[in-house]
Amino acid sequence: MAVHLPKPQQGSADYSAKFTVPAFGLLEKSTALSKEFFAALHLYGARLEDLRIEGQNTGNVTLALHSFTPSNFIARLRLDSLQITFHSLETIGPENAKQLVLDCWRAIHEIDNSVEPERHTIITAYQFAVSTGDYKTILSNFTKMPKGLPAGAHGAVAFYLPGGSEIGDVGGAIVLDRMTNGELNLRITMNVDGKATPTSELSGYVETYINKILSALDIEVEVNS
Repeated sequence: MAVHLPKPQQGSADYSAKFTVPAFGLLEKSTALSKEFFAALHLYGARLEDLRIEGQNTGNVTLALHSFTPSNFIARLRLDSLQITFHSLETIGPENAKQLVLDCWRAIHEIDNSVEPERHTIITAYQFAVSTGDYKTILSNFTKMPKGLPAGAHGAVAFYLPGGSEIGDVGGAIVLDRMTNGELNLRITMNVDGKATPTSELSGYVETYINKILSALDIEVEVNS
């Protein structure tokens, strides 16, 4: 039986890309890199005062941009990785979030086109307002609560996908659990082989992956008309 979920109340996403080798070439051109990085993120409302350098006394200098207004995201470019957190997908919009990732890669390649990802990891999480009874009904499609547990007990379910599976190049996970405020949390993790999947095709991969996950779980999510 299909599980019908209302429009999500809120959503967030984390993107990270591990580089095949440390990108020391970026550090050599830090001024030009800062200019390209800021120019890419300025399109999404980032301001100059949002830009900062972190970890200057450590082995991994980080160019970071904390833009909480208006798009609510943090982007960090390290010598070994690119990391972006979107705190509110409903604020920036999923399509803008996908394009922002691609724009960051374009900025990197403007400075050093030899930088390539070993692996992409994308984690998306959506929260849905459901009643306690609805939560139990939804979870009953995937797991059965033991009779010996107290009546007020709640369960959660997780599925871990192996590497090389049909819907995950390097594996992934799907978790359905209950937030402290009672909302249903749906979290999907996808690991993508950076060598096998060009960055330009990443957004299409993510969309296909999520659709396959929801279809496999027989979950239907209400969307804006």
